[in-house]
Amino acid sequence: MPLFVPALIVFAGGIWGLGRGSMWQDEATTAVIAGRSLPQLWRTLGSVDAVHGAYYLLVHELIVVFGGAVPLEVLIRVPSLLAAAAAAAGVAAVARATWSPAAGLLSGSVFAVLPVVSRYAQEGRSYALVAVAVIWGTYFLVRGRWVAYAVALAAACLLNLFAILVLPAHAVALLLGRAGAPAFRRWALAVLAGIVPAAPVA
Repeated sequence: MPLFVPALIVFAGGIWGLGRGSMWQDEATTAVIAGRSLPQLWRTLGSVDAVHGAYYLLVHELIVVFGGAVPLEVLIRVPSLLAAAAAAAGVAAVARATWSPAAGLLSGSVFAVLPVVSRYAQEGRSYALVAVAVIWGTYFLVRGRWVAYAVALAAACLLNLFAILVLPAHAVALLLGRAGAPAFRRWALAVLAGIVPAAPVA
């Protein structure tokens, strides 16, 4: 229940006004580049915006499948809305795992009502997706689920290379949590596995 409530708050707030019409410049860039054919998209990424390539491929597939049924400005914002809702659930999950169910509910709900969250829940860019990957990666770190942690880290770094900056924070968390040498070794291996897929983008 604590995970569901914050996600619902974000979803309910984000879906209102999702189809507000006009796209701003970066959203228009998403629509134009992701709307190209795969060969055209590949050629584009060879010269510009390669760091957003994974995100554009995701939106491209959404346009292919749902492009005729959903207004484009809504379609490119849907991944952000779902990711922001899942991020709120992730915040609740981290707080619940490290403190208590009540802390999870409170933390997730506070996150859910932050203006910056509602903003990026309605923006056709990759930021909410990066946030959800980092947040759930943090949850997997707390729970010692190293394979899932590596997958989340890879997703975050493929969506935005700056996501790698979460690693010092995770290292500090392990230190403060007095994790032993075996945990640090597993973390280091998971980090290596997570950043390798993003190496070509870097």
